[in-house]
Amino acid sequence: MNLTTLRCKEAADMGTFWNYGRYETDRPRDYDTGDYFHPNYLAYGDYHGGTVEMANIRAWREEFSEGEGVWWRLRTGYHGSHEVSITVDECPQEALDILCALQEYPLISDDVHSNLECELWDEGKENACSDVRYELKRRRFAVPVCDMVDNFSDRVILAFWADFDEEDGGAHCQEFEGQNPRYPIKAIADHIQETLGLDDMSLFHTGEPTESISVAFERIT
Repeated sequence: MNLTTLRCKEAADMGTFWNYGRYETDRPRDYDTGDYFHPNYLAYGDYHGGTVEMANIRAWREEFSEGEGVWWRLRTGYHGSHEVSITVDECPQEALDILCALQEYPLISDDVHSNLECELWDEGKENACSDVRYELKRRRFAVPVCDMVDNFSDRVILAFWADFDEEDGGAHCQEFEGQNPRYPIKAIADHIQETLGLDDMSLFHTGEPTESISVAFERIT
């Protein structure tokens, strides 16, 4: 399948489009003209694309590293935009074959996609600790409990999170919205509350955590 056939197939079957332009002006031109094109599954930014497109670009760079800067380049721009730009007249058949396959299945490599999502998931956990802390504080426990929760460090939250993952056994799958992980914040907060017995407010009438709370806390951390 040549480039013209592939382009017509995508327009007819997928209802999508590729941007075309000229390197010297870096401005989009008519649909079927220009020196280069941007495949739709090889582009993402803050407001478009997700982990699929991010993984495809990673896999593409691994597969065609020798061609970068020769017949294709990675272009970046405003709002975190990344897109693979391929020279029309120099695109090799091997690359066209991959682009054809993307019309049937949107990933170049399942393994690259899985590894990328695991990386993003782990990298974002520390930032999500504040969300877990806020979820606990909004439950309006007694003042001593709120003070204790407010002093939970990220290390403490992550320790409870690891315990939650172990007990959960994968019931909460990794979910993403675009490129951003959607963590089970409420479920993790529920786990912390249940582990520490924070639903029994009588434990804190004296203003101090009871021995059972201290034991549970020490076990996790």
